[in-house]
Amino acid sequence: MAVSREVARRRPSLPILMLTARSDRETVLEGFEAGADDYVTKPFDLDELLARIAVRLRRASDDAIGEPAEVEEPLALRDVAIDGDARVLRGPGGEMGLNPIEHDLLCLLISEPGHLFPREEIMQKVWHQQFTRASRTLDVHVRHLRVKLEQVEAPITIHAVRGVGYRVVTL
Repeated sequence: MAVSREVARRRPSLPILMLTARSDRETVLEGFEAGADDYVTKPFDLDELLARIAVRLRRASDDAIGEPAEVEEPLALRDVAIDGDARVLRGPGGEMGLNPIEHDLLCLLISEPGHLFPREEIMQKVWHQQFTRASRTLDVHVRHLRVKLEQVEAPITIHAVRGVGYRVVTL
């Protein structure tokens, strides 16, 4: 389900067909809610599956499937740039690789410098999950990003507002 949500978010025109053994009504509905265009349960007929795939491919635009994804323009703030295609953070002191979560988190925070993003909003937009107070995942990723920002000598940092959330501030 998480993969389907991410594919649907990144490539909304790409058709998604789920093939699964789970056929209960709630799971089927969850699959469609997660972005599936079609849902096939096991056991399945191979000819029917191939026909469903053919229909989905026919309906999808050739451009959306045949062309590479649109190249993202680097997101920048002061002397810091985030290259979304290469997943690289660039600053006056060099560059550092970012994992997908670090990239999405930093892009969100830089998208509105100074804006305080509540923890709940960050978890929803970056992880596509509800925030749970016991989870330290967000804090760990912020700590890693702070280290990377320091290593590239970025003139920005991530500021925490205890119990509320995070914002990017300039130094």
